[in-house]
Amino acid sequence: MEYSFRLYDMVRVDHFRGFDEYYSIPYGAPTAENGHWEKGPGIEIFRKMEERFGKKELPIIAEDLGYLTDTVLKLVKDTGFPGMKVLEFAFDSTEDSAYLPHKYHSNCVVYTGTHDNDTVAGWFPSLDERDKAFAREYMGNRRTPEDEIHLDFVRTALASAAKLAVIPVQDYLGLGTEARINEPSTLGKNWRWRMKAGGLDEGTINLCARMAEIYGRTGRAGDQGRLWEQDETEKPEQGISGEPGQCRGWLDWAVELQSLAQAGLFYTENEFDRERFEQIREIAAEMVSFKSGISMDKVKNLFCCEFGYQTPKLDSRAAIFKDGKILLVKENTGTWSLPGGWVDPGLSVKENIIKEVKEEAGLDADADMVIAVQDREKHNLPVYAYKICKIFVLCSVAGGAFTENLETFESRYFGLDELPELAEEKTTREQIEMCFEAWNSKNWKTLFD
Repeated sequence: MEYSFRLYDMVRVDHFRGFDEYYSIPYGAPTAENGHWEKGPGIEIFRKMEERFGKKELPIIAEDLGYLTDTVLKLVKDTGFPGMKVLEFAFDSTEDSAYLPHKYHSNCVVYTGTHDNDTVAGWFPSLDERDKAFAREYMGNRRTPEDEIHLDFVRTALASAAKLAVIPVQDYLGLGTEARINEPSTLGKNWRWRMKAGGLDEGTINLCARMAEIYGRTGRAGDQGRLWEQDETEKPEQGISGEPGQCRGWLDWAVELQSLAQAGLFYTENEFDRERFEQIREIAAEMVSFKSGISMDKVKNLFCCEFGYQTPKLDSRAAIFKDGKILLVKENTGTWSLPGGWVDPGLSVKENIIKEVKEEAGLDADADMVIAVQDREKHNLPVYAYKICKIFVLCSVAGGAFTENLETFESRYFGLDELPELAEEKTTREQIEMCFEAWNSKNWKTLFD
């Protein structure tokens, strides 16, 4: 242990239950059937270690997995060592697992999986459909493609209350069973996987760093932040706050460069100018990829995929009232918003809001009045890499009833004094208050940013 403490920041002690009780098998016995349980050294051995190394808190992680007796659990508690939580053990839809993150206390270490587990990308496809559905519902990611779901497990681990999170590099890379380290009770193919030179590209490195920042795991205080928000260290001398509408920094510059490049590509007929505009667009994508940690391929798909003169996207939101309360729908994230969504090509704003209310709330609605047209960046966070206009529409209802769907789990009417946790990237309290004011007004005039 002394040598291990010199080499490593923390030492994980496997089969920790053996310090409480261990199974003793006579030397030379051909099988384990004639063994018996004996009492282990208990807490005393760790008290001696504290004296020997002069440390009250030894840097030890207790591997407390598998079948655990009350005395083992007491020993772990008495030592104060953090135990282990493994996400791959959590999502059995038939039981109330102790490995589900909402049950964690801070004094534990969470793993997506250990060396004895398959990688997340290899393990998840092997689950039955009920367990897959439960895992997706728990993490709020019903739409994540299966080949990207490993990152949802990484985020879930990092976002937990555990004071330490351990993520195998295979799970950052999304590698499958071919990259598994060990399969217990097997011979011949274990402990062979190695990450090759260059296995971590710059995009993955940036993603690891950014997720560590977002979830406060860099060791620096106050490093959590939304993906698209301006860094404090990058504010101009005039002072840029993180409030909506006041974030003028790297993202704004990248968006402007992308917009100029897109317009140039649309209008130019000169092949040399086209090359220059393509280069500007590439630079804009590199800025977003570098700062956000998202891979270049994904950035290009989301950020540089449009053709023609760039215009804002439209997000329509319906304000529906009943008995002095406003209708909200529960998103798959567990937060609530006004029903609505992107305005589809080929539909008018009115047609789209009627469609969205039907899809998300199950109601037959009619659009009566435009309450406001807002620049989303001035009212909602996080700031996105493209401009969005939000249109709030006062609606009336003729009938219908809520049915659960892919996007929403519930609908309910709320008074201003009883609002639930809001999906503030879509709907803020201030926007709901504005809708109440419009509904109560006899002479409401549409608001514009």
